[in-house]
Amino acid sequence: MKVAIFKHLEHDFTLVSDDLLDGCKSYVRLSEYVDIDFPMIANEAVVTRQVEALEEAKKNIQAQTERKLTEIDRKIGELLALPQEVA
Repeated sequence: MKVAIFKHLEHDFTLVSDDLLDGCKSYVRLSEYVDIDFPMIANEAVVTRQVEALEEAKKNIQAQTERKLTEIDRKIGELLALPQEVA
């Protein structure tokens, strides 16, 4: 894979990319292209990491949902505690 170092002009960060960013107005290429072979991680390890990340995301969503439901229940309780007008 041929990659080079690019700099994002607006946000001032650098990254390594293939030629996808070459010619993009937001990036400037800082280096020449080099050919790199990346040794791949075993598929089992990648799947394990993906599952762990998804489980963590699921846990965060569940916690956020629980907080929102608790807030709704609190508001319902406050409304039900208000004196009711007799029609």
